[in-house]
Amino acid sequence: MSHFKGEEYYQISELPLKIEKMTGRLYSHAAIRHWYRRGLISNHGTKVRLKVARRHRRLYCTMKWLEDFIREVG
Repeated sequence: MSHFKGEEYYQISELPLKIEKMTGRLYSHAAIRHWYRRGLISNHGTKVRLKVARRHRRLYCTMKWLEDFIREVG
């Protein structure tokens, strides 16, 4: 976990366990990579991508961004 811009950021490698705690399903790192690169189609028919931030060649995501993504995808 890192702190910058006043928020808690989690490395992408930490997300599978966070998602499992939230949803009860375990997703692979490849699935998460697909989410931020290509996105998923939501229940409304729109493409939704997981928002990430880059810092020092690493990718980070906040819990709010992850929750928004999961809510949008349904």
